[in-house]
Amino acid sequence: MRSAAAVMLALALSGAARTSVVSPDDAFRDSLSALSPGDTLYLLSGTYTAADTLPLLHVPPALAGVTVTTSPDDPAVLDGQGFHRPVLYLEGSGAQTRVELLTVTGGAALSGQWFAGGGAFLSEADAILFGCTFQDNAAAVGGAVAAEAGEPVIQRCDFLGNTSSSTGGAVNLYACVAEVLDCRMLGNSCADDGGGLNGYQSSVVLRNVLLAGNHAGDDGGGLTLLQGTQDLSYLTVDSNSCVDDGAGILLSAVDYASLSSCIVTSNQGKHGIAGKGSPDVDFQCCCVWNNELGNYAGWEDPTGTQGNISVDPLYADTLYRLSQTAAGQPVQSPCVDAGHEPAWGSWVEGYSTRTDSIPDSLTSDMGWHQPSSLQSGPGGGEEPPGGMSLFPSPFRDNLLIRAPAPGAEVSVRVYDSAGRLLWRRDAYSSRDSWSGIWAPSGRDGPGVVLVRLQSGGAVYTGKAVLLR
Repeated sequence: MRSAAAVMLALALSGAARTSVVSPDDAFRDSLSALSPGDTLYLLSGTYTAADTLPLLHVPPALAGVTVTTSPDDPAVLDGQGFHRPVLYLEGSGAQTRVELLTVTGGAALSGQWFAGGGAFLSEADAILFGCTFQDNAAAVGGAVAAEAGEPVIQRCDFLGNTSSSTGGAVNLYACVAEVLDCRMLGNSCADDGGGLNGYQSSVVLRNVLLAGNHAGDDGGGLTLLQGTQDLSYLTVDSNSCVDDGAGILLSAVDYASLSSCIVTSNQGKHGIAGKGSPDVDFQCCCVWNNELGNYAGWEDPTGTQGNISVDPLYADTLYRLSQTAAGQPVQSPCVDAGHEPAWGSWVEGYSTRTDSIPDSLTSDMGWHQPSSLQSGPGGGEEPPGGMSLFPSPFRDNLLIRAPAPGAEVSVRVYDSAGRLLWRRDAYSSRDSWSGIWAPSGRDGPGVVLVRLQSGGAVYTGKAVLLR
C-alpha cells in the first residue's frame, strides 16, 4: 500500500476539481462538507467510525455529484457500529454522486427517522454505488441499500448477510428507475418480501446478478418485483427460500417483464418463478429446474419454447461457474452457448462462466458471468506473476499501462464505473511486454476506471482511481 504522504503528493498535482484526502483520524465529515459537486473525497485505508447516531457520510442535494472513493487494493471500511443510523445518506438528483470500493458494515436503520437502508439510504438520488461490499447491515426496509425515487445505479457490489425486518434483505427499490449490474447477493434475509431484492413501483434493470442462499419470510426468496417494468437477464437464482410464493422470483402485478438467459434452480418455497396478476412476461432462453412445488406458477410453462429448458445446469463449483469440457470438466453444461444473443457485443462480453476464466464467446451462456475483476487466473483480477501494472493510482493526467505481451497482438480497453468505454487501443508488441499511456479527456469524470488488456490467450485486468 502506498503511504499517505505518497498519495497526498500524487493528489497535489494541478486540476480544476479538488480532492480531499482523509484518514480515519481526521474530521472526514467536515472534509466532505467543504467540497463541491465534481470534487473527490479520498479515504485512506482504515476503519471509519463516529460515536453518535448520524450517518457516517451525508451527501445533501447541494453536494450531489461528488465522488467518494478509496484504494482498490486496500479499501476503507465504514463501520456504523450498530448505532441507529444508515452508514451513508445520499440525496439529490441531476448530478451523479459516486461511492466506490468501500466496505460498508454495521448499519442499523431500524425505526423512526432512520428506518431504511442500513448501509446506504438513497433519497431521490442519482447515485452510482460501484465495487462496494455491504455486509452485516440491518434496516426495517432494505437491509443494505434502500432507494426512494431517483435513478440509482448499483454495479459490481457484493451484499453479504444483510437483514431487513420487512422488505428487501439486501436492496429495496421504491419508485425508482434503477439498474443493478454485475452484483452478488448472498445469504441476505427479510421478514416479508424479497430476500435479496425487493422492487415496488419501479422500472428495474437487473443484469448479470447472482442471488443465492437468501430467505424471505413471505414471498420472493431471491427477489420480488411488484408493479413497474422489469428487465432481467443473465441472472442465476439458486438455493433461495421463502415461506410463500416465488421461492426464487415473484413477479406481482408488473406491467411488463422479460427474463432472458436466466438460471433459476433448487429454490425452496412455492415454485421457482411465481406470478400474481402478471400475464405480460416474456421468457427467453431460461433454465428453470428442480424448484420446490414446480418451476412456474401463474403462466403456462414455457419450457420447450423460445430456447427455454428445464435440466440440471451442472454448476462446476460453488462460484456458480458452468461445467465445460474445454475447461477440463468431464461433461458440458446445457446452459453453455444457449443464451439469447451473441456474447460479443452483449453485456457479458469479456465475462466468463468457465473455471479457467476464459471469456464467453459465440452464443452467450445462460446465467451469472464473473466480471473480469472477479475472475482468477490468467483471465482476470488475481494478477499473475509479472502481470499488468497501472501507475500511478490515484492519477489525474496520465495512466501508465504495462503488461506482458511477447510478440503478440494487444487489445486494450478502459471503462468507467458505469461500464462505458472510455478508450481503446489495438497494437502489436515486438518485445516481451507492451506499455502505453492513457490520457483521459476533460469529459471523463472522476472515479474508478477498469483496464482490460488482452494479449494472445492471456487477459489482464486492473483498477485505478481517476481524480479531477
